[in-house]
Amino acid sequence: MLLTNVQKLQRKGLLNQNEIENILKYIEERKCTNGGYCFYRQDEANSSDTYYAIAIQKLVDEKSIESSATISYLHGLQHPDGGFFSIIQAYYVINTLSLFLSSPTKDPSQFILDKYHSFHDQNLPVEISVFRKIYFLTSLTTTLKHELYPELKKEIISFILSFRNQDYGFGSSNLSTLTETMQAVQILNWLDFPINEINNVTRFISSCNSPHQSFTNIPGTSLSFLEYIHAGFIVSRMLSYKPKYLDTTLKLVKGCQTTLGGFSRTPYTGIATLENTFYAVDTLFQLIDLL
Repeated sequence: MLLTNVQKLQRKGLLNQNEIENILKYIEERKCTNGGYCFYRQDEANSSDTYYAIAIQKLVDEKSIESSATISYLHGLQHPDGGFFSIIQAYYVINTLSLFLSSPTKDPSQFILDKYHSFHDQNLPVEISVFRKIYFLTSLTTTLKHELYPELKKEIISFILSFRNQDYGFGSSNLSTLTETMQAVQILNWLDFPINEINNVTRFISSCNSPHQSFTNIPGTSLSFLEYIHAGFIVSRMLSYKPKYLDTTLKLVKGCQTTLGGFSRTPYTGIATLENTFYAVDTLFQLIDLL
């Protein structure tokens, strides 16, 4: 008999029934009247919270999710010319629609292609990944099954590889981070670059794999957040690296669940958000085959 996602979580001791019900209740309480979601429980839906809410429900609750209102909300965010307010909004809208096996009402191809002209803009605050924009763009191209011109693909690949550092990771200013390394590997994979031929990336990943913090963003540091742990597991899976310290990971992730049912960024402080709840739940699902 095939096990459901929930049964797999329960059998591995990753989440019990009460914890799962609390997660689903947390999400339901953040649904807005227009079908979108807002983590701070105001009737102010936004595309990112909507994506994370639906993605979590698709992972945890395999029963059909009432989708008509949410799809209508997402369709309403697209402009008459096929564009969106920003490429970030387009990323969340289109990827959420894909979870419903639905599509935008108008072809967004030209809007997305136009944004590629400035993908290598590096004038960003230090806390923002140099790959952020191109990550969103290549994800959308992949979701929509669009093919980029060979010259553009080659330019993007060269841009990504130019941020390879001596520690075998990726990052700007010669400082590799786990987040940027995950994004770089994912982008290269989307562009059909043979990621297993990138020498020693797993050495950098291993250097971020901490016995006390699961994954840190920078090797040798002690600060970790759910997004770093999630990024570590995503890039590990892509490169067939088995993360160490799985018991530490499980303890840290589960420690982030609040009394509201959602997950905060760390076990020590902060409020629950839909984004962090997604990172936590998706990481727990990745632990199923590792524990």
